[in-house]
Amino acid sequence: FARERYWVDPPACAGARALATAREPAAAVHPLLGAPLRAAVGVTLFEQQISTAQPAYLSDHVIHGEAVFPAAGFVEILLAAADTLAPSQPSLIHDFVVAEPLPLQAGQPLLLQTVLTPGQDGETTVEIFSTPSELPTVSTHWTSHASARVRMQKADEALPAAASLEAIQHRCRQEGTVAGLLREHEARGISYGPSFRGLERLWIGDHESLGLVRWPETVA
Repeated sequence: FARERYWVDPPACAGARALATAREPAAAVHPLLGAPLRAAVGVTLFEQQISTAQPAYLSDHVIHGEAVFPAAGFVEILLAAADTLAPSQPSLIHDFVVAEPLPLQAGQPLLLQTVLTPGQDGETTVEIFSTPSELPTVSTHWTSHASARVRMQKADEALPAAASLEAIQHRCRQEGTVAGLLREHEARGISYGPSFRGLERLWIGDHESLGLVRWPETVA
């Protein structure tokens, strides 16, 4: 057999097809949190692709001429992540920090990854990262954008009393104009498109304000 080659045909394996099927992406549990990923260590991972077109309303949040992921979107991700830990229990969020803005550019989708790391006393650290979605690898640079500590409400722990709407209305008696508020934001370089123009009326008090908000038709 010297200098002759012998090729062995691999046997057909139905298990390979089954494995490929098992690795199909899981369904998203939330539009911003995304779908769960398998992890080899003791963390919980979620991943979602976002862009100026997905969800489309993100293109309406513009700062100094550039679409930027809104801070409220990070809070929504934290709440959705907390809901996956214990759906039937109220959750408390502490030490919420936005460390880095998340700019969005047309035609350049990003992968948004949320990491839940269990800690002590029932607390979970939630961190939100992003990276360009083109061919991510192990060595891909991930940017940390936001983080917080989340824990479930204890059985003997009372939540803070809900604010009284009547009391707030009593303190916020001066009615402002929504158009004037939008002009002030524009002067600061903050532009809200139709998806972020749900504010219909505005009342102003001492270091607080009250608004009447209606869900915009563009995101209804």
